[in-house]
Amino acid sequence: MNPIAQTTIAALGAGNTGASFAYSLLLSGFNPRILIVDPEQKKAEEQALDLQQAMIFSHPHEVRAASMAEVARAGIIVICGVEKQKEEGASELLRRNLNLIEQAAVEIAGANPHAVLLVGAAPVDLLTYAAWKTTGLPRSQVIGAGTIAETATLRYLLGKHFRVDPQSVHAYVLGGNGGRFPVWSSATIAGMYITEVCKAHGCPPSVLQALFNQVRDRMADPEHPGAREFSAGAGLSRLAAAVLRNENHVFSISTVLQKQYGLNNVALSVPAVIGEKGIDRILRIELNDEEVAELLFCGQKIAESIDA
Repeated sequence: MNPIAQTTIAALGAGNTGASFAYSLLLSGFNPRILIVDPEQKKAEEQALDLQQAMIFSHPHEVRAASMAEVARAGIIVICGVEKQKEEGASELLRRNLNLIEQAAVEIAGANPHAVLLVGAAPVDLLTYAAWKTTGLPRSQVIGAGTIAETATLRYLLGKHFRVDPQSVHAYVLGGNGGRFPVWSSATIAGMYITEVCKAHGCPPSVLQALFNQVRDRMADPEHPGAREFSAGAGLSRLAAAVLRNENHVFSISTVLQKQYGLNNVALSVPAVIGEKGIDRILRIELNDEEVAELLFCGQKIAESIDA
């Protein structure tokens, strides 16, 4: 990324996720230029003004509404998605989010070949694939938020249950919109496999399943659509930070697979190393037979959705 682009982040979509992402970025301590872009210009302007007023309580930033053409100057472009309208079905929301991606692709293609594109809009796997196809960017530069929120929630619940800091918990939720699952076979707490931890605490495997059910039910609850916006926005902000700081941090993000895990040309969440150029590499963690079957099933479902 060039010096100007390196300090500019564009948020596409001024809905709940976009607002949460921009606010989380405002509190992060970074000093990037933040551009707010939305099909409804007035909404982008109102959100930018609100963020400007919030700066007195946080850190100084340049925050303003911008046009889609200005996206070409952003080093990191975050597709937060349009706000869901009342009575709107999933297919209509998908269509509007695809339109947003297509508009961005026109500006990005050729004008900004080094941009890192973060996709936080739903359905994230389909839109990650669409963003990769329409922008023509290398797949390493197109990163879907994937299961970072589910992974964070699972680690939090495991830490709470076993009374340890969630940062000492290493467990992933993988898969995609066709189904998501926990990788218990490699999950650890302070280096101990989760199965050993369960034995030490005298808890049956059903406890682990119950904890994951909480994660799954929370993320899928249609009655509380706003209950996930803070975690979604914070997750996108954390991804942006990993790119800005070249952290090489591991996240369970959605990426277009090309023969990894036996899957090809589908976007699914797998562990990947994130640095200044986007995805540095995809990690191949060991899965047991049941987990392999789960991942292949998820890949099949996404492939069917892409074809549809």
